[in-house]
Amino acid sequence: MSNNPSTLPDDHESFAELAAGWALYALDAQDRAAFALHLPICPPCQEAVAEFTEAISGFAAQIPDVAPPPQVWERIRAVALESAPDATSVRLASSDGSTVGRVLVHGQHLQVLAEGLPRNRVRKATYVLWSLPHGEGAPPRALTPFDVDERGAVIGGAGELGAELASISAFAVSFERGRVMPKAPSKVVASGAVAGSGG
Repeated sequence: MSNNPSTLPDDHESFAELAAGWALYALDAQDRAAFALHLPICPPCQEAVAEFTEAISGFAAQIPDVAPPPQVWERIRAVALESAPDATSVRLASSDGSTVGRVLVHGQHLQVLAEGLPRNRVRKATYVLWSLPHGEGAPPRALTPFDVDERGAVIGGAGELGAELASISAFAVSFERGRVMPKAPSKVVASGAVAGSGG
């Protein structure tokens, strides 16, 4: 197709208006489907999308990568615990003792919160939360996979405990290659004891 405006279809202007939305991943399903069919056959729209994408990348590169202040995590934790006052919070620490997350348990429901776990490459790896039961030789149990995004926030990380909290001595987080929860943790990156659990 020629870039000459006189050879473009009459409705091309409506497609040209969608190019920025396409580059921003901001189109609704109907517009996205229509533009996806149009884009491969329209060099002007391909060029516009490339320019918008480059500009957006330039803006993103100018934003400094700043970690949120520690009080943000305290506030998130406080709000989560206020919404379920009988919830239990278990601190997850790395091998050097620094806090990297929490497991919030309310009844049989749990949620992982990150406070310093590095981002994982979603297509290549995942984190997995494990419960470690009391008793020698008792195998760990995979509870839920989760990801950590570039802001340090957990994607996913909600699951079911599958046992009474009192039967669990600790939680652990492993970093796993691939996207499948293994039968046993490969590389444990954090753990935390359940306070007051019997054994």
